[in-house]
Amino acid sequence: MIKNNYEEKFPKKGWLQVKTCINQRTLFHLQSFLKLRLSKIARHMDDWVVKNGFKKESYSSYQKELEVYQQKRLPKDLQHFLKGEFDLRTRLSKKLHKLFKNEKFIKTIKKILNAENIYIHYPPMVRFKYSDSPGSILPPHQDFPYSPHLKDFITVWLPLVRINKKVGGLIMYNESQKLSAAQSNKNKYWSFGVDKKYLKKFRKEQPVLSLGEALVFPSRFVHGSALQLDKKNIRLSIDFRIFTQSNMSTKPMFDCKKKMIINKAA
Repeated sequence: MIKNNYEEKFPKKGWLQVKTCINQRTLFHLQSFLKLRLSKIARHMDDWVVKNGFKKESYSSYQKELEVYQQKRLPKDLQHFLKGEFDLRTRLSKKLHKLFKNEKFIKTIKKILNAENIYIHYPPMVRFKYSDSPGSILPPHQDFPYSPHLKDFITVWLPLVRINKKVGGLIMYNESQKLSAAQSNKNKYWSFGVDKKYLKKFRKEQPVLSLGEALVFPSRFVHGSALQLDKKNIRLSIDFRIFTQSNMSTKPMFDCKKKMIINKAA
């Protein structure tokens, strides 16, 4: 990973909580769209389980059987589903373009980076989290190992619901951007995590966010999932990988100045 000084754009603790100024109606519309998609994918999961000779169970029970299902050639989209990630079709939906084209949101990020233009990796990652779903809990990790096609970037984590201590958001490890590449072995859900022995010196913080607020941090900053304790509400979120030069990625991106997708060969 090439050093691009993005970390210098952040305060000492390594992250920012910002108001995106995205219209709440837009966020509510996206909530509704994602809940409909989630219901459809969940039905697809149930159908696949029964068709392949397994018993219809709860989501958390399905998660525990991920490796067994993979041996039965569980479709890629359903593998993502069991990790708390939406399928590619959802992530490519033009309904998400309202966020890419939101001038106030883009202006906020450009101001942080002191940039005339920004590019967003396309498509973004869209996630959900039910309560009692341990496979959806990302361990403390840095984002850059998951995006080797990018030279460097910042992450913008935008929840589509209000985040409190019950609807768990992210756990932030203050000043952890000082770490280089302290990665541990992968588990059955996630490929990269930071060994706990590297994190003892960093103070943990769990931000509370109003609807329309986002967390922004550089690619080396360590963060992980907080517990989702709310059984009535689903946590929905989008995370963007953002950078300032088109030559910093080998994959498709959204050019925020031209308001268009630029396709690149992988």
